[in-house]
Amino acid sequence: MMMPMSGRLCIEMAMMRTKPAFWTALVSALASVALYLLTNNAYFSRFLLRLASPARQTRQTRQTIPRTHTPVDTSVDEVQYEDDDANTEINAEINAENKRVNNEKKDAYDALSVEDRTFCSTMMPSILHAVISVILALAACLKALSDNAITAHSSIISHPDESPSSVVSTHVSGFSYATLGFSFAYFVTDASVVCRRRISGPVILVHHLMTATGMAAGLLTGIGHVLTCVLVMNEITTPFVNARWLLDKAGNKESSLYVVNGVVMAVTWFIARILVFVPCFICAGWAWRDTRGALSVGARSLLFVVPAFLLVLNLHWFSRILAGLRKHLTKRAYASARPEEQHKNE
Repeated sequence: MMMPMSGRLCIEMAMMRTKPAFWTALVSALASVALYLLTNNAYFSRFLLRLASPARQTRQTRQTIPRTHTPVDTSVDEVQYEDDDANTEINAEINAENKRVNNEKKDAYDALSVEDRTFCSTMMPSILHAVISVILALAACLKALSDNAITAHSSIISHPDESPSSVVSTHVSGFSYATLGFSFAYFVTDASVVCRRRISGPVILVHHLMTATGMAAGLLTGIGHVLTCVLVMNEITTPFVNARWLLDKAGNKESSLYVVNGVVMAVTWFIARILVFVPCFICAGWAWRDTRGALSVGARSLLFVVPAFLLVLNLHWFSRILAGLRKHLTKRAYASARPEEQHKNE
């Protein structure tokens, strides 16, 4: 007598602790927490703000006054003294300017409020999580492709009525468990920091908890790993979002780098956090159909609830990104056109 699908799944879930996948997820989760705790400090905050600050004027060139004509009734020594005095004044001005710029860069972190300092301390863990999780998620998706998880499967020959999408729904690998474990630990840790230190607001807290819930469901059931890894690659926009905040707080908001970063952030956000949901919802529909009878309706609803919630948030944040970018570009264009108008009036 064959055991029902739900019974087999429960046994597989209970035995997961003895599988290498469990230890892969556990090790990656512990590494994520350790990395967060090591980089969540003022040292890395100052380092990021110094990178985002205006460029230093480090070259202290010794400028000389060109000698066009030497009066007949003036001695050579007097002219040399005048040149030395002028050079000394120029070098003093250069040194004073360098000292001023260096003090601005040094005091960028000290000028932040207590709340901004706390928020800035989460920047480095956020950037590192984004880079590592995107690499792991990409490796998991490539692993799924190499295993023919999307295009073919041996069961199609024996069961022609089954769709290749069933493998998309249930395909797992060491990379996928590492991705989910690493990201799950990060979002839980960051959510605890947001809740304990009261930063970023309730929206970010709900975002983290919903994302962590979806990843926990994937770790426990082994369902939807490919879908979750695709969503994890949304984190590719995080370094640009953090760079925007750092450039603003470091006093580099009027630079061209700020504008370029804003444009890249808007483009990557639209591609990675909005367009990508089209195939994600298709995969969620496949997983809903393929797990019928294996999971409860509540567990299967997470396949749609979590992506739908994230999509709504991403659309809201994207509208704010576009509004801010448009406002900054308009202000920048007006500022550049104003001197030309004044010059024409003169």
